[in-house]
Amino acid sequence: MLQLLLNGLAVGCIYGLVALGFVLIYKATELVNFAQGDLMMLGAFTCYMFVVWYGAGYWLAFVLAVVTVALFGAALDSAVLRRVLGQPQFAVVMLTIGLGAIFRSFASIVWGSEIYTLPTPFSERRESPASRSATSTSRSLRAPSSSARRCTPSSRSRAWGSRCRRRRRTSSPRITWASR
Repeated sequence: MLQLLLNGLAVGCIYGLVALGFVLIYKATELVNFAQGDLMMLGAFTCYMFVVWYGAGYWLAFVLAVVTVALFGAALDSAVLRRVLGQPQFAVVMLTIGLGAIFRSFASIVWGSEIYTLPTPFSERRESPASRSATSTSRSLRAPSSSARRCTPSSRSRAWGSRCRRRRRTSSPRITWASR
């Protein structure tokens, strides 16, 4: 019961932060940004990528993800959103909805549609990526194998086809084209 209460409190705090972000962005820029949640998603996937794929520490990955998405957001603001200032509000709404769709499509292409678990800084101590073995019990903490990286949609030739089909049956989260 206590766990449910704490989970509900955590989710409520996240919703509150998202709502506060909408208000702050609108008051500061006079733009309604419906791509804000998708930018949060990109930040979460970036943090996951730093922790699980590259083996960075949790707090270092958190800082790197914040910096990476902040730089991306600043570039997006200066290159795209500032150009629509003075346009009708409907144009801004449609632009940010379209950007959100682009970000979701990008995330599904790069990371797939599987559910990922980001290890917490308080979870059991992780092994370094170099010392992980193929018999590791936690699949979400394993780095993708080299054969999964080589099996891409462009490598679906006859020589690579059998490996790609074999990997597809194991539902590897790194092969995004096979999960569709």
